[in-house]
Amino acid sequence: MIWEIITTAKLGIALDYLQYLGTSKLTPAQVQQEFYKAGCSFYVSSSEDQVWVQLNGLSENLEKGLTLLENLLKDAKPNEDALKNMVGDILKKRADNKLSKETILWSGMYNYGTYGQKSPFTNILSEKELNELKSSELLSIIHGLTSYKHDVLFYGTHDEAALTSILNKYHKVPSKLKEIPVATKFEEQATNETRFYVIDYDMKQVEIVMLSKSVGYDKTQVPSVRMFNEYFGGSMNSIVFQEIRESKGLAYSAYAGYRQPSSLDHNNYIFSYIGTQIDKLPEAMKTMMAMINDMPESDKAFDASKQAILQKIRSERITKASVIFNYLASKKLGLDYDIRRDVYQKVPSMTFADMKAFQQKYLKDKNYSILVLGNKKDLDIPTLEKYGKVTFLKLEDVFGY
Repeated sequence: MIWEIITTAKLGIALDYLQYLGTSKLTPAQVQQEFYKAGCSFYVSSSEDQVWVQLNGLSENLEKGLTLLENLLKDAKPNEDALKNMVGDILKKRADNKLSKETILWSGMYNYGTYGQKSPFTNILSEKELNELKSSELLSIIHGLTSYKHDVLFYGTHDEAALTSILNKYHKVPSKLKEIPVATKFEEQATNETRFYVIDYDMKQVEIVMLSKSVGYDKTQVPSVRMFNEYFGGSMNSIVFQEIRESKGLAYSAYAGYRQPSSLDHNNYIFSYIGTQIDKLPEAMKTMMAMINDMPESDKAFDASKQAILQKIRSERITKASVIFNYLASKKLGLDYDIRRDVYQKVPSMTFADMKAFQQKYLKDKNYSILVLGNKKDLDIPTLEKYGKVTFLKLEDVFGY
């Protein structure tokens, strides 16, 4: 069972804190022991716009597990040692993240390329704010979780009447729930010109990500997007992988595609990635650009991509609690049905000309924010400057600390 609400800056920390807390009757260790004895567990998490409080366990122990969880949310008590250690862990993780090329590229730089300096990734408490955190602040957030409007999702063996009776008995909420706070809105930056954002990192290879903001979500384009991604850069059989890595040996890893958003308030993005030796970067990037702007034609690869899409839909099954999550994901995109139906119906009749028309309209000759992670002294900056302005960033720019 899961319920969700909109998040705030401190909420993620409050949720992490919850796992270390006890109640007026149980120590933190005893809380964990009681959940274990009931064959249940709880999990809490937050994202850019949601909070999830999840209870898993044996159907016959639903009431026991729900009682434990509700008591913990309503009666959690401070644990000052745990808070101090947790803050220390957060600060250490932040320091470690600035040493990790994966975090630098895929979290820090990727968010910077999408949103600019203010992004969901940088929307965090400062070190000073962390050190000044009080248990009372976090407990106030925890105790108030169920006072906001929220949805209750359930997958299990109880019928509607039985579940309603249990929720009415144990899931106590105010007679009037609070409105969900307005989420912090981060604007995706328009890609009006091609620009390079470079971070100096001591490594022999170089990794680049090319991003270009496109149009908003359109369900009628989903079959074309699915077909393009499978054909162009979605697998080891795609033309990007075959051309850049297998045929020309320009990269140890390369893929590309047209990424669709998870909600209607975000846009589609043209996306590509190249991991290569630093001396091969100019040629690899030139080849990727050329393929995006003038997509090669291969009847064999096109037919194989069709069959791969159809076979995947035939074989994949959405079962158990995933049915609920699939429904919610569709709802965020304004859908009241499984979009795979459209893909399955339309892909068989699609021609290469159809896909070419899609590529010409949405991908050809676009500007990019190009993220480059590599050793500054070995980069061929003059070649990069032929494509667009080069800006060197510091880690503080993309991490916010």
